[in-house]
Amino acid sequence: MNALAQGAGIAGIHDREHWRRSLTGIAEARAYLQAELPRIHGSVLSTDCNFLLWQVEGGAGWRHALLEQGCLLRNCSSFGRALKGYLRVSVRTLPECERLVTAARHVAAHHATLRGE
Repeated sequence: MNALAQGAGIAGIHDREHWRRSLTGIAEARAYLQAELPRIHGSVLSTDCNFLLWQVEGGAGWRHALLEQGCLLRNCSSFGRALKGYLRVSVRTLPECERLVTAARHVAAHHATLRGE
């Protein structure tokens, strides 16, 4: 890391307005995902980290279908039986979260097997 990058990092740490905007944006995006994803399918578990766990029937299928829509989620089944059926959803910017929700609605509308039908 060079001195210019270090200086920018230090300035960013001390920019309270940037922190306020960032934290507000993250809170809005988290609330949006927590409200919208369960309306589409499954349920959402909140975490203390910058991600949510979305419980869906057929997690691997949802992950694949969303990947085809340009959205990358982590299938948590590799963490053991307790997390089978969960997808890790990162809380990103609100426009990115809106894109994910739009893609999930598309998947739900076009993949009856992922809706449990």
